[in-house]
Amino acid sequence: SSGINAEYGKDGGISKFVSLLNIPANTNIEVLKEDTQAVELLRCAALGLCSLSKSKKNKRKMKSSGLIQHLSKLITLEVETILVPVVATLSECSVDPEYRAAICEGGIIQYLSKFLESENQELVSHCAKAIFHCAEDDLTRTLIR
Repeated sequence: SSGINAEYGKDGGISKFVSLLNIPANTNIEVLKEDTQAVELLRCAALGLCSLSKSKKNKRKMKSSGLIQHLSKLITLEVETILVPVVATLSECSVDPEYRAAICEGGIIQYLSKFLESENQELVSHCAKAIFHCAEDDLTRTLIR
């Protein structure tokens, strides 16, 4: 176990997990959507982060590792297999005021609102939960209207 801790550092590998969500700026998004291995890697990384996001300490580490920027880019892909764990992570993190502000500032609310019309009930549930948490803030209530 000490080898694992040394390999992943003090944050338990959270920054490495978050970095798996990085999509380089020059990436052809349409090609990425068709790359099943890349989509599966993004889905699995998002699932792992969703599990980790249940801890306040982990949420802080994830935020400092740039999680919101990555999630805001992933949400625009609109690939359902990625969306469910991405939005689940957002809904879990949206209980934190700093995350709520970042979700609003990142333009994520418009996507969450759009996905409320999805056929995927799990996705709709996570979107509704995230919007509910974010609606505590005046800015978000204005954006939702």
